[in-house]
Amino acid sequence: MTNRGEASAESGPMGNPEPAGVRDPICHRSAAALDADRLARVALTWIAEPGNRSVFRLVEQHGAIDALTLLREGGAPEDALRQTVTARLSAGDPLAVAAEAMERADRLGARLVTPADDEWPLPVADLRRLVLAGSTRRVDRETAPPLCFWVRGGHPMAETLDRSVAVVGARAATGYGLHVGTELAYGLAERGWTVVSGGAFGIDAAAHRGALTAGGLTVSVLACGLDRS
Repeated sequence: MTNRGEASAESGPMGNPEPAGVRDPICHRSAAALDADRLARVALTWIAEPGNRSVFRLVEQHGAIDALTLLREGGAPEDALRQTVTARLSAGDPLAVAAEAMERADRLGARLVTPADDEWPLPVADLRRLVLAGSTRRVDRETAPPLCFWVRGGHPMAETLDRSVAVVGARAATGYGLHVGTELAYGLAERGWTVVSGGAFGIDAAAHRGALTAGGLTVSVLACGLDRS
């Protein structure tokens, strides 16, 4: 946690792999296989934006390692993804980039959380059912569960988010809005709820401030990455 009770989060071999958003049976996988899977998941999030449904389905069907191999060999199931992968591959080796990211995270005191870990929050699997009918915006269509999370903080992620609520709002908030955001988060934290928000000024900051003042747990979801917060 970056403060008392504060966490930050960034936001998955052939055979019969578990769905990408479901916890893997660790006892059936060697340490080397788990390390390779984790590295492949990081590489996949560099190749394509998190939430990409095509990538998620490939991981569900083949596992992260084989999905990465398939994409690197030009086997993307659709033209748009194939073009994205080609552009990314021209910028570097995904596995090398992933290894560097994991080393940097270790220096920052951050950790990678995947479906193989006990602290993986299982409810994120529900994102696969999220459909915003009629929208043509990519941000509304690419809502697949994440392949992994980058996390800083000592509290286990699943336990922290088990009883949680999001409090978010405008950056340019009014004084009244900041007051209400702070009071709302304080009341929730006082009653044992984890407050989740972004890392922006305005209501996000007010929500974290209220939760921390109450001595509760708060999680900041950072789009920019933990190393740029």
